[in-house]
This record gives sequence, structure tokens and C-alpha cells, in this order.
Amino acid sequence: MNYRKIFFLSIVLFSFYSCVEKSNTSRQFEKSIEARALSADGKEMSTNMLVYYSFASKESKLFDEQGEFIDKKEEGHYIVTPIIRSAVRSIIGRYSPHELSKKDKSELKNEIYDSVISTLKVSKNTDQLEIQIDSISLNKLLFSKAAQQSILKE
Repeated sequence: MNYRKIFFLSIVLFSFYSCVEKSNTSRQFEKSIEARALSADGKEMSTNMLVYYSFASKESKLFDEQGEFIDKKEEGHYIVTPIIRSAVRSIIGRYSPHELSKKDKSELKNEIYDSVISTLKVSKNTDQLEIQIDSISLNKLLFSKAAQQSILKE
């Protein structure tokens, strides 16, 4: 009977210790973001992106220790999503649908990534949550019917 108690206690202590040792800086989060934007000539476009991010600050270790990790993950989403959408609107707004149809997706993704990184560097909204964008994947770039017709005319 004592062995069962010792075994159970060791399991509980081990799981507690493993939670305390990990920090949010070692975890990567994924967020699927859909964003709509207007092209340079006012045609509607939409994108589907996957964003991978992590917390860069050492203070984020407290989130795990206090057991509030999931709430802070959601808070990270609330910071990342508007920044990504703003960058998408800004970048897509520079090009016509015809230019976007010929543009390489990786170039467009890199422009969006650079815009997001520069926004995060100057943003005061992240307070102590220092979010680091690890990568962005541009899954889809969808053209509205008006944008498709504009491409066909050119």
C-alpha cells in the first residue's frame, strides 16, 4: 500500500516539476487567419494564412507556473490577428489584381512577414508579452469575381 502512495506522489511531483520547468518561450503556436483586403484598384481579395508564433520574453515563464497558459495563448491570438490583417491590407493594397496574379506567393508572403515584424518592433500593445513571429504561410490568395474579370481584361 505504501508503494502505491509513493508511486502516486512521485507522478504528481514529476508532472508539477515538468510544468514549472517549461516556459512559453519553448512553445510555438499556430493561428489560421483569414483576411480581406482591397487591391490598388479597389477590387476585393481574400487570403488564408497560417501564422506560427511564440513568446519571446522570459517573463512568460510565469504563465506556466501560475497555470494561466491557455488564457495567455488566446491573448497572443488577439495581438497577432489584427497585426497580420493590417499587414495583408497594406501589402495587397499596393498591387492590382493583375500584378497579384503574376506575383510569386513566396514574395508576397515575405512582404507580409516583413511588415508584421516591423509593426511588432514599434507596437506598444504587446506590453510584456513580447511575441515573436516564427513564420507565415500564405495558403490561399482568392480573387473576387470583379478582380478575376479585371485580370482577364488585361
